[in-house]
Amino acid sequence: MSDISDSIAKPPVRKLKNAMPETPFKTFSWELQRHFAHVSGDFNPVHMDDVAARRTQAGKAVVHGMHLALWGLDRLIQEEKIVAPLAGFKARFTKMVYVEETASLAVVRDDGTQLTAQVRVGNVVVATLSVTRGPMLSLEASTPHADKEDSGNPVELKLEDLNGKSGTVAFSHDAESLFPAATRALGATRIQAIATISRLVGMVCPGLHSIAYSYQIAFAEGGEGDRALAFQVEEVDERFRLLTQVVWGGGVKGTVVALARVPPVEQRHIGEVAKFVAPEQFRGITALVVGGSRGLGELTAKILAAGGASVVITYAVGHREALAVCEEIRAFGAPPETKQAETMQYDVRLSAATQLKQLRVPPTHVYYFATSAIFRRVDGVFSSAVFEDFCRFYITGFHDLCEQLMKGRREALHVLYPSSVAVAERPAGLTEYAMAKAGGELLCEDLNRAQPLLKIHVARLPRILTDQTATTTDVETADALTTLLPLVQAPLC
Repeated sequence: MSDISDSIAKPPVRKLKNAMPETPFKTFSWELQRHFAHVSGDFNPVHMDDVAARRTQAGKAVVHGMHLALWGLDRLIQEEKIVAPLAGFKARFTKMVYVEETASLAVVRDDGTQLTAQVRVGNVVVATLSVTRGPMLSLEASTPHADKEDSGNPVELKLEDLNGKSGTVAFSHDAESLFPAATRALGATRIQAIATISRLVGMVCPGLHSIAYSYQIAFAEGGEGDRALAFQVEEVDERFRLLTQVVWGGGVKGTVVALARVPPVEQRHIGEVAKFVAPEQFRGITALVVGGSRGLGELTAKILAAGGASVVITYAVGHREALAVCEEIRAFGAPPETKQAETMQYDVRLSAATQLKQLRVPPTHVYYFATSAIFRRVDGVFSSAVFEDFCRFYITGFHDLCEQLMKGRREALHVLYPSSVAVAERPAGLTEYAMAKAGGELLCEDLNRAQPLLKIHVARLPRILTDQTATTTDVETADALTTLLPLVQAPLC
């Protein structure tokens, strides 16, 4: 899910007719990512682990939202677009920024009291910052202290666990090295407190399954001796999995709004799958399940194995996940000869000829579930770069695989090519995806005509709940097992 607030209304930001020029670009490298994690204490896997992040709506590791906000604030102060005294700032995030991407900052409004700027990747606005001029708040010293140090691992909470949750989060490290101008203007403790809000969201509340949505921070006098940030959850909106909490300490007071994202989707255990499959139904089949380490590919591998097929489960980066699927299959209570399963690393963007040398036995069947991240951040109606990436997965990568498997072949090769109802329904934001899938369907038709022994069956799948399609709001999805069973059980033409 590239749009992290697709169901939450928000007012548009009007552009200045004579907007100030953009500041220099900033590339959020892995080195910077690790530095901010160290400073803030936010080591959530969605930020630090590409493999783990692919099991989230992000698809791959994303930059900390507070890193973007503090960078923007630091740049505005450094370039003297805004000078002390400062009363506070707001940040709202609308799109995710991936590690190694480059962002820019542009001032779009300044009325003398409040300055508004946008963080952009290309022409896409990913965050909006508003900085308010004026005196700091006068508050009694709160001096919150951390009850105990956390383990360094993000907590995993259910939505119902968040109501009324409160506590304190210890500061991690000095942030001056990353944000020198903001530190000089506001003091080291306030910048540490602001950075710690990232730790609160990503590690404590909501914790492991979280997405930052917005911050509203007021600067306050005092608090220089604080070493922790206090928080209290005020409201949980279950419709949007949205929670609002107040924070205070270290010379700041504010409101934090975050989304409790849906946990990774777990496919059914093979023991449950086996209830719908005859034990000998797929005996004699040697199946290459491309993209079988998770999602629909994982479930397809379990259906086949439960029916006695030998399966080769491929993965691009999720080796540990592929091994777990194989171990589950091997542990299933069927005769040993009917539950053969092994893994193979295979990236459809690389040469098929080289990678297929790993196969010990030519497959009789191929189930093609290779995919890229479906929901993308796109500026406008169409992106050629996004389309080309989809084509590598759904067209050229598939063609290369089929071409290599058919070389010298004397027996039929049965292939399941999952397409999508998006080809006909054309949902907004999926133009490139639908175009690539439509192109894949045409390719399958032509391959079937050109290769008599190649039997490709194309199936347009409905939206099914997977890691990619999970959202923070209720969206109608089809049951994965009910959808896949007839496709796998029916003879592939």
